[in-house]
Amino acid sequence: MTLNREAMTKVAPAVNLYNTLMGRYVNDFPYPLKKHQMRLIEEGDLFWEMEDWVYLIYNKYNNLCKIGRTGNLHARMLSLRATSGISLQLLVAINLEAGYDEKSELIEELLHDHFKSKRELGEWFSLSVREIISIRLLFYAIEGIDMRDSVKEVLSDN
Repeated sequence: MTLNREAMTKVAPAVNLYNTLMGRYVNDFPYPLKKHQMRLIEEGDLFWEMEDWVYLIYNKYNNLCKIGRTGNLHARMLSLRATSGISLQLLVAINLEAGYDEKSELIEELLHDHFKSKRELGEWFSLSVREIISIRLLFYAIEGIDMRDSVKEVLSDN
């Protein structure tokens, strides 16, 4: 995704966070597909590789947010809800495109490092509304309107 000037102005806080994390602008990542990825595309087997999610989940009972990544967002949400025994809410998530976007591991690692002072337990962080919005804006800068976004609905309910 390439951002125009108007879009860059609207997502300036996210671009600043992105620059802090990555040291470059969002549209400076024109990675070519690797040979094995091209082979999978030609054979029609790349769909499973395309699922590369980075997400932010909210626990309304303790006000903690989980920054994580997964290959299957739906299954991950079901698993977390089943193991935690509470109703967790997806705040925002992006599905990164192989060969175009940064890998989810890198974005997750950089977010974990950026918010390390807010870490409570494992991948759970005590984030302010402003920090949640900055992650949302970052995800918008990377993925645009294709991201899954329920920040407004979830936070207004709590």
